[in-house]
Amino acid sequence: MSARRAASAAPPRTTPAPRETLRLALGSLDDGVRLAALNLLCCSPKTSQPPTGAELSAVRGFLPLNLNCESAPFRQHLQVALRKLLVRLRDSCLARLKARRGRGRGGARQGTEEEEGYGAGTRSRDSVADFVDWLAQLPFAYLAPGHSYQRKRTVLLLLSAVLETCTDTWRPDKKKGQPPANVSDLIGFARRRGRWDFFARQKLLVLIGCLEDSTNEVRELAAGLLLRFFPRPLPPDLGPALLDRAGQLLRSPRVQDGQTGALFFRVLLEMCGDAAVFPERDGAALSADARGGMADAVLRVLLRELEEHYLTAKSDLLLAAKTRPVHGVLAALQKCLLDGSDTLGPVQKAVLPLSVADAILDLLERVSRLLLGVLYGDQAACAEETEAPPSFCDMGNAIRSVIAQGGGPGVGEGRTRTACCCRRSTAWSSPAVGSPSRK
Repeated sequence: MSARRAASAAPPRTTPAPRETLRLALGSLDDGVRLAALNLLCCSPKTSQPPTGAELSAVRGFLPLNLNCESAPFRQHLQVALRKLLVRLRDSCLARLKARRGRGRGGARQGTEEEEGYGAGTRSRDSVADFVDWLAQLPFAYLAPGHSYQRKRTVLLLLSAVLETCTDTWRPDKKKGQPPANVSDLIGFARRRGRWDFFARQKLLVLIGCLEDSTNEVRELAAGLLLRFFPRPLPPDLGPALLDRAGQLLRSPRVQDGQTGALFFRVLLEMCGDAAVFPERDGAALSADARGGMADAVLRVLLRELEEHYLTAKSDLLLAAKTRPVHGVLAALQKCLLDGSDTLGPVQKAVLPLSVADAILDLLERVSRLLLGVLYGDQAACAEETEAPPSFCDMGNAIRSVIAQGGGPGVGEGRTRTACCCRRSTAWSSPAVGSPSRK
């Protein structure tokens, strides 16, 4: 069947035997067989050849039953196949719109839509728009809390395929696969019929909720979709709410919460259109002559937050480990100061005056020395450059000593929290130092 499709570009036969073979392959227990059957439905030598109604119906029945697969390669191949199907749908519709426009101008092209159409079982542009709309809605049914990681990861990949194919978002990081110049005609056609509202507020809120998922992969995928495709700026009421939530997460002792708070700040940096969301405060580390817009505003908030966390740790490390751990702010600085590219795409560059860079480096140095002194068990010993690094046993004894001095038990949650605060913060301070150094 695949050889016949590749040779003639004809869709699978609708006679009983081939149809039954395809149905059994789509329901096979073997991942490879199911993917081969899906590729037969989705792929064609001609990208402008639209799928038949039977093919789209088979894909509709296949997808909901294959969202929970534990195989990462299966998820990737599923995304690739659906992207090829969406390209066929998009390009065939654009060809029909172009032909219709040519006939409207009295061009040479003749024939009815049926003669140019979708092969056996003519499909209208409305039906194609309906299928894409269904596929874009499908992921949001499985992104609520309680659904499995596999299901969430799969539907986010499918949503990425839809947005890459059926929007006019230009991606400067890609040389190939950019949207056609006239894709806006197709988008306008669908939206005039009440479809393809990919960026509705409800969908934006669902993806923002995914930023607090328990798995880093889902959080990063959701953030990537927000940053690459959703329009800027955020609605005015969301900026302050996200800032408050990000601050709460940065003050949590849980490492996962700190990473989530850092991701919130990255989204605010890229998508918040009003720097007034970030309040001013006397004694801010960032000078008024800094030029960088939103990047400077976010940086100002993070530096104030880091200063508070540092002062708390300096006076009472146990309290800081519980209410003001340093590692979350360091992760946020790293997310917002990287001058290269990460999994979320290029970061806005802040123009940092020398005095600001010096202030950042000075604060990070003080934080690092404080935490290293705790792990050494002696701040004076930490200052000696020739001192050998402490062993894990020495670090454990030093943390127990700190907890004992604070009147807490030397084992249990307090010890774990304090050790995590010191070790994570020490490890994450190095990348945070590197970025302003290069700037």
